Amino acid sequence: MKALDVYVDAAQQARFRRRALRAFHKNQEYAEAIFIRRGLGEFHVERFVPLHITKADAYLVEYDDVHYAALKNEARAQGLEVGTIHTHVVLESGSAPSKHDHLDGVKEGEALVGVCEIEKKKHSRRARITIDFWQPQQPCKLNLIRRKK
Repeated sequence: MKALDVYVDAAQQARFRRRALRAFHKNQEYAEAIFIRRGLGEFHVERFVPLHITKADAYLVEYDDVHYAALKNEARAQGLEVGTIHTHVVLESGSAPSKHDHLDGVKEGEALVGVCEIEKKKHSRRARITIDFWQPQQPCKLNLIRRKK
């Protein structure tokens, strides 16, 4: 199966990375909304929009739901879809979304979920940043059938 293509303006992504690094240096996750134009088998991230963060630490980030709903309405009015991108600052997390990230993406109707992994290099002020995008998916519930003997 071929992966879907995601196109992002390099300058916009660089600005997001700088904002994410500021939160990383405070040992906090960070999140933004992304406005997306969908093509045939591809997504175009039109812009990154900072969210009003209400709570953040090394393991989670929460943002103002009213502000996010207003951004979703703004995107739809422009014929765009919406998603989010957030950071993972704990090394074991990686750049793949957690089960919670997928469920939130499905619940919110997000077209894409972006995950930005930030890893500090040992003995250096520099950090390695990996950004991946995913389509949210809903997990299936396993139901075991027990047959009587």
